[in-house]
Parts: sequence; C-alpha cells; structure tokens
Amino acid sequence: MDATIYQNIIDANRLAIRFLVVSPGPPEAPLSGTLLQNEAVLAVGNLQYEALSYTWGNPDHKGPITINDRPCLIGGNLYTALRALRYQDKPRYLWVDAICINQSDIAEKNLHIPQMHLVYQQAARVVVWLGPVFEDSDVAFSHLDMLWEEESVDGFVKRAVSSGRATPSQVLNGTIWRPLATLFSTPWWSRMWVVQELYFSDPSETVAVCGNEARTWDRLLLAQLLIRTGNIHIVSPQMPFGLYTGLGRSSYTLLEMRSPETSSLWNALVRIARVRMATDPRDKIFALLNLFDREEWPFAPDYSVDAVEVYTRVTLHFMRKTNSLSILSQCAVYDTTEEERQIRADLRRSHLPGLPSWAPDWTLVKSTVPYYMPPDGPPTTIDPPTGSTAPYRLAGDRILVVRGVTEDTVVAIHSIEFGPIGNYSPFTLETHGGIAAFLRAVEALRATIKQAGDRIDTEWALLVGEENTMPTYSKADYESYRRMGSPKPNQAFFDLANNRTISRKVAATSRGRLALVPKSTELGDCVAFIVGSPSPVLLQPVERGGSGTPEHATHYRVVEDAYVQGCTMEGVLGRCPEAIREFRLQ
Repeated sequence: MDATIYQNIIDANRLAIRFLVVSPGPPEAPLSGTLLQNEAVLAVGNLQYEALSYTWGNPDHKGPITINDRPCLIGGNLYTALRALRYQDKPRYLWVDAICINQSDIAEKNLHIPQMHLVYQQAARVVVWLGPVFEDSDVAFSHLDMLWEEESVDGFVKRAVSSGRATPSQVLNGTIWRPLATLFSTPWWSRMWVVQELYFSDPSETVAVCGNEARTWDRLLLAQLLIRTGNIHIVSPQMPFGLYTGLGRSSYTLLEMRSPETSSLWNALVRIARVRMATDPRDKIFALLNLFDREEWPFAPDYSVDAVEVYTRVTLHFMRKTNSLSILSQCAVYDTTEEERQIRADLRRSHLPGLPSWAPDWTLVKSTVPYYMPPDGPPTTIDPPTGSTAPYRLAGDRILVVRGVTEDTVVAIHSIEFGPIGNYSPFTLETHGGIAAFLRAVEALRATIKQAGDRIDTEWALLVGEENTMPTYSKADYESYRRMGSPKPNQAFFDLANNRTISRKVAATSRGRLALVPKSTELGDCVAFIVGSPSPVLLQPVERGGSGTPEHATHYRVVEDAYVQGCTMEGVLGRCPEAIREFRLQ
C-alpha cells in the first residue's frame, strides 16, 4: 500500500479513523475508491459503514486499485473481494484493516489495534468474505438453507434423499457433506483475527459471502451447531477422515468463542490460538486481547516488540499470575509430518527461531492434550515450598532456573504413534485395530524392560490413568473385557483414551516404567518432576554435569509433558526432597 495516501491522525480518540469508499462500476471496470480520513470523516457525521472480515492470503499476490487518484497495490484476496462486493450503481462504505490502518506505521497500529473490536461492534453490518465461487458452492448454500429449515441432521438427510438431491449411498459415504466441508475449509476459517471480528458482531446483521452467494451468519451458526451435535459419524459412518475434519475445523470460531472455554486468556490461547493462523505471529496474542478485560492483558499490543519477546513476556505473565510453572504443559517442539501437512497445509514445520524452549510457541499446532488439565481452566499445580516466592527465576539471556528431580531417562520408544492429526476421529483406538496395536506396543516394551506385574494394570494406567474411576466403565469392566471380551469399552472410555494417547508413543524408562511421550521424544531424554509443574516434563540434556549422565545435566531444553506409570508429582517430590536440585532451561 502506498503510504503517501495517509494523513496524520488528528484525533487519536476517534474510533474508526478512516473509511474506504469503493466507487461504483460494472464488473469489468478497474477498481477505485476514496479514503475518507480526518476532516472528511467528521464531515460525514454518523457514517453507516460495513466492516469487512477476510483473510489477507499470499502476500506475493497483488491487485491494482486507485485510491484518492493514486495507483496502489493491495492483497490479491482483498482485490477479489472488493471487485465482488462493489456496487454497480452506488458507492459502498467499508472499513478494511489493510487499507484503513497504515500498516507501515507502528505507532498507529499500536493505537488502533486495541479499538478494533469497537469497529466491528458499531458497524451497520459485518461482511464475511469466504472467497470466490468454488465447485458446488451453490449446493453448499442450498444445504445451509435446508439445515436452517429442517433444524436437524436427520431431517436434512431425509429431505435431501426424498427430493433426489442425494442418494442413500452418498449419505452413507459422506459425500453429501462434501460441499459444506469445502465451504468450511476455505482459508478464512483458519484466520486468527476472525475470532474477534465475529465475537463482537451481531449474527443476524452479519452476512457471509462466497462468490455471488450470500447468507446471514446465523444460518452458518445453526449449520455448525447441527453438524457438531447431530451424530454425523453415525448418519455417514463411511465418511473419510479428511472430510470429517473439514466439517469440524471451523467449530472453534463459530461455537466455542462465546463459551466458558474462552472465559480466560489462557483458555483462548490453548483452544483457539493453537489452531488458527496469523500472518504476523504476534497477532496470535494481540488478536485475542479485546475478548477480555484489560486487567487480564499481559501488556498492550506493541508492534515494536518482536514475536519472540511477545511470547516470552506472555509466558512469564502466566508464571507470575499463577505462581507456578503450569504453562510448561503447553510447550511442544516437533516437526509435522508430510501426512499432516497434506491435511493441514497451514501447519508450521519448525519452532519459532530464538524462542526459549520453556515458552510455548503458539504458531505450532500442539496435537497432544496436556495431562492433568481440567477442562475449565489452567492445570492444577504442585505448590512451591512454603515461604518461597516463586518456583523459578530468570538468569542470563532467557535462562529459566527451576528446581526439581530428574530421576529417570527414556531408554526405549515404540515406533507406533497413535492418532496423528491426519487420521484422528472420535474412534482412533477403536478402528483399524487401534486398540490391538496399542496393546502390542505395551507388551513389546514390557518385554524389553522385563517389567513384572499384571499387564492389565499397565494398560489401564496408560489408557485412562491409575487413579481414574470412570462411573460408566470401571477397571473391573476393562479386566473382564481383556480376559473374556466383554463388556466392550464405551465411548467415554475411548474419549479419555484418545485424549491421553493422541500423537504420543509408548516408551520405557531406565527405572523400568512405561510412559506416554510425545512423538518428538529421543532416547536419553530425561523425565523431570519440577516444583510448580502439574505433570512430569521431558527435558533434553544440553550440557552434562560432572557424572556425565543425562539426568545430571546442568542445562536442558523442554520437550513436552509426559505421563509416567506409577509416578505422581507429590509422590516423587515428597519421597526424595534431598534429591531436589536446581537446573537451567534454555
């Protein structure tokens, strides 16, 4: 964007400092418009404008527009959107972030970003640009209308079959849902900023546009709710995993954004930022702040600070706020596989360069579920010793000094990885011999380390946790199933087992225990029990201590949290307080 089109801000307290007036014209005409700013905005008075929600797209793709008689280049996706949204007979007043904010002026961005929610909240209408026409996009919008009218998945399917719009085989194999899956998989759904833009908009006054199709947002909301709760996997049991994933990918934006899961910045980061994309990594944090009271902000948006510093500050904010190291449960260091990238092409393949291993990288999609994390908030923690101020301190250049015990080392890892992103469904362990493969992995590692005791105790501990008492499927039920084949595990069992095992492997430790570890684990990684952490953490030795053994290293990198059979944080730290020592995380 040509920065010369911008005037200096004369009233920093005004909500929307600029508006784009798109000039009318036929579809083939060049794109042009006027940027209203300062006195021109004040002269209009109570301007009725629309706020555009879209994705920036590939920065290398550009399109021409003339603004205030000056030729400019804008993002290719925005160019396509403005051409499609332009009226032929009258101007259209829009607020568009890429144009109405001087993106090259850091001070202006710092001023305007904290007010963006008000731009969408006070707009006459929010326009969501989902993209241009795609194959069967008209069918997708027809499906939205039928779901709106029938108000149930069963009613929609019966009507589609009876009217000849779908065959029973298309229902069975899931192809009836493909147009909607394509609609819900356009790049817009993965964008970080849409969470805030939709949170503050009125669904009945928001319109979704795809090519020449448009519907009010409440129709998409209902469709997502019905898809999420309508047992589609039962109606269409042969639906491919990729299609199932495409249907459900948008649910965090549509449903969870107003639920208790987003009642704190912590939960929003864990459940929303992880699975959304941002052109600027800092926006993983900044795009969520307006959802919460300013008292909860770690700091105000500041684009003069780089992403590494932003992520580090956020981590230290949560450590101070909870007086714990709970946030270590969100650390993850791994490369995604080629299979995963085929399902999610937007997945990053590496850690944010320069970020300390003890600071979660929110640009990575963490596919494992942290252990000991309640669904309604941050993990519970093992309290620091009485009289201490904090279970950590900073030393040197981003070195986190912690205290704990590193008493175990990974000595064997089974090759089977359970539930990668590309194959995950609610029935991962249940289908394709998944439960049998898991049991073979456990038995193989038990033989490797010559583990004594009942193998069923080990299986139960790994699958659901040693202390877990499931009201609908007990350990006695599982023992009976393993010995006699019934009663079979129910859905509650598989849901819990999937959460504990997804994207993890079975490993053995030097002390004869079995463990569930992330796929990035390497032989020689240490199992650490850290004061202030809710669960054991795998550490990779960087500098070895005097004994030369991994568990006596002085410097480590954080890998991820883990589950170790027969070990609790209270038990290990309470059993050998004399072994608690200080070590440094890089």
